[in-house]
Amino acid sequence: MDAMEGLLKEKIHKDQGLSTAQRTYYILTDLKGAEMTRTAKFVSLLAAQLVSDGRLSETELDNILLQLV
Repeated sequence: MDAMEGLLKEKIHKDQGLSTAQRTYYILTDLKGAEMTRTAKFVSLLAAQLVSDGRLSETELDNILLQLV
């Protein structure tokens, strides 16, 4: 097993028969006190990827962000 596979298995619950949603939930709630930082980072990376892929426009992202304030 290479280092990447080890990290995937150990840190993000890869290869444990969990769904993507379950794995995401577990990694975001794994360390108490770090949930908000992890959640914010995950959502920001997801938003960036969606914009980069053209699945979400900058205007659509702006409208979503405006709903938060």
